Amino acid sequence: MKSPWLGIFFYIWFMKKILLLLFALLFLGCTSDEAPETPASQPETTTYNFHNMHYPMPTLSGEQNHVMLQYSGPMPIKRIGGLKPMDPATGFSYFFTQQVYDELQYVSNKIVIVEKDLAFSDPTKKTEIILNVSGKIDRKINVRADLLYQTSLDTVKYFYDANGFLTQTKSGKPDVEYYAATHYYNSQRNLDSIVTLKYDNSVFTYKFKEVFSDYDTARNPLTALFMFDEIFLRTLSRNNYMSYEKLVYDADNVLLGTADQRNWTIPYDTTGNIIF
Repeated sequence: MKSPWLGIFFYIWFMKKILLLLFALLFLGCTSDEAPETPASQPETTTYNFHNMHYPMPTLSGEQNHVMLQYSGPMPIKRIGGLKPMDPATGFSYFFTQQVYDELQYVSNKIVIVEKDLAFSDPTKKTEIILNVSGKIDRKINVRADLLYQTSLDTVKYFYDANGFLTQTKSGKPDVEYYAATHYYNSQRNLDSIVTLKYDNSVFTYKFKEVFSDYDTARNPLTALFMFDEIFLRTLSRNNYMSYEKLVYDADNVLLGTADQRNWTIPYDTTGNIIF
C-alpha cells in the first residue's frame, strides 16, 4: 500500500512548480506597451559617474567622481557621494564630494531619504516619497527642517496612464505659483519630451520644453533608482538617451533661450550593457 504522505509531498512539490512558473510569467510577460521593468527584477547598479546623471552644473569634481550604492535585497539603502555649494565667483556652483551621503528607509508605502554630511551632525535634507499600489511614485515631498516654511511647491504629485507610464506631474497652487508637466513618449516607448507650463497668480507665464534624444538600444539598468532626483528622468525609458536639452519659451510661445544642454558618451561592456 502506498503511503498517503507520498501523495501529499508530490502535491506540494507540484504546486511550488506552478507558483514559480506564474511568478516568472508575471515579470517576463510584459508587452512593448508597458512601462520599464519593476525594481524587483532589476540587477543592482552599485556605482555610477555623477556626470552621466542630471546633477546641477557647473560642478567641480576631482579625481573621484563616482557615486557608490549599497543595497539590502533589490533596493538601495545608502548612496555615497553628493554635492556641496561653492562660491559662484569660482566659476562653479557646487563641488562633488563623498562626504555627502543619503540614507534610505522603507516603511509600508513610503521611502524616506535623509541626506547627511560628515561635517555636520544634523541632516542637510529630507525627502519623503509616497508610493501607489503599483510601487510607483504617487507624491514626493521635500520636508523642510522648519515646517513653518513648508509650501505647496515642496510636494510634487505624479500621474500615470493605464500601462504605468508617467504622464503628468503637478506642484504648487494655481493662484500662487504652479507647475504642470506633461510627458510624451516615442514609438519605442522612450521618453521623447516633457512640456512644463508655469503659472504665477493664475496667469500662464512660461513654458519649458525638455527634449531627450540619441537613444541607444541597450537595456536601461537604472529603473530601481527612481527615488533619486538626479537619476529619475533616466528611469522613465526602456533605453538610454545620450542628448538632453531644456528650452524656455514665454507666454506667447517665443523661444527665449536654452536653459540646459548636455551630451554624453557613455561606455558599454563587451556584452553591450551600458556602464553609467
